Amino acid sequence: MNKLKALFLFALIFIFAASSPAYAGDWVKLDSNGTKVWVDTSHWETKQRWVTSGYWTAQQVWVPEQGHWEKYWVDTSRWETRQAWVTSGYWDTKQVWVDTSHYETKKVWVDTSHWETRKVWVDTSHWEYRKVWVESGYWKTEKVWVPEKGHWEPPVSPYGFVDWKTRHWVVDVPAHWEYRRVWVDTSHWEVQKIWVKDGYWKTEKVWVQSGYWKEEKVWVTSGYWTAQKVWVDTSHWETQRVWVQDGYWAQKWVVDVPGHYETRQVWVDTSHWETYKEWVKSGYWDEVHGTISVSKTPQFVFTNKHTLPDGSVCDMTLNVSYALNKKVTNIRAIHVVNRYQNKGVLYVEPYSVTKNVGGTSGSAVLKFQYEKPGDESSTLYVYFDLEGGGSFEIYMNIPINGIYADSKFNIPDPVFKKSIKDSEVIKF
Repeated sequence: MNKLKALFLFALIFIFAASSPAYAGDWVKLDSNGTKVWVDTSHWETKQRWVTSGYWTAQQVWVPEQGHWEKYWVDTSRWETRQAWVTSGYWDTKQVWVDTSHYETKKVWVDTSHWETRKVWVDTSHWEYRKVWVESGYWKTEKVWVPEKGHWEPPVSPYGFVDWKTRHWVVDVPAHWEYRRVWVDTSHWEVQKIWVKDGYWKTEKVWVQSGYWKEEKVWVTSGYWTAQKVWVDTSHWETQRVWVQDGYWAQKWVVDVPGHYETRQVWVDTSHWETYKEWVKSGYWDEVHGTISVSKTPQFVFTNKHTLPDGSVCDMTLNVSYALNKKVTNIRAIHVVNRYQNKGVLYVEPYSVTKNVGGTSGSAVLKFQYEKPGDESSTLYVYFDLEGGGSFEIYMNIPINGIYADSKFNIPDPVFKKSIKDSEVIKF
């Protein structure tokens, strides 16, 4: 059983030693293994709640009257003297204008006349005798064919407009033969005094007549007069006595059961607010942090084969105190002693433990005795078990001194080993 315990402790120490420390002092090292702790902020809170209560009792109560609403008609019909519109009139035949005005697309002249500097012709024309062509002749009577003459007429529509598609040709003068005077041409060349046009060009400012034609939509006013039958309105206002049918719907309350007193069981409500205290669970997860103080005596640690001047066996006392953000439920420790000359490892637990734990601050006094010496790599591990599970440890190197004397050998003066510090405070 002790072998199994030793193997378990060795494996545990190997895992802790393999991990890198979260905090490293000069002497004391710490490894929290990333332990998260629950910081409890649970507390009592004063609250109010509504308490429903009451009791039944017999009482005289007033029962209001019961009934219903009925709808009825209020007749306000009456005779009234009013101005009434009398519609009257008669038909008459009159000349009326039928408007056929319409839009047409026409070509219109856009005047762009303006002044321009131009070369103009200076006229030096004059009379001269020249051979010219003389227009001459005489009239004589001949028989000629004259085509018929006439015009287009549209029919008069009874509907007030002209249908140009149904127009017809009216002959005014039929075609016929008739005798007319005709011109016999006797034109010839003669020497005559004639007007010779001549002149020269010069530059001057002249008015230039210009413009252009464009198509525009224009309103053409047109129409014609026609006889039509029209209504002559003689409607007018007259004072008349008339019957006005009027009224309105109203409602009236019909009592079925009159109001009265009755003895009934009624509920007397004594509900009220009351103050009570409630435990509110709260908190948050946080990394372990705080302050740990470690000190040891004596400065040089020896095995129990050595005694002190008073005759007592040599040992080592380790004082540990802490102030953390989490409650500590237990403190444990083990010293892994690496023997000289590769003679193995010893696991030494404290033979005496005095603990003041259970809160977020506390202390422990641990006493050790050693049977064999160990070199400078001998490591003391101190474990802090936390409330709710989880733990972390601190560790430090403490060598163990031992010496054996034999009169057969000449042994030089011993050189004793000690830890680099005897006390240290770490904050993390």
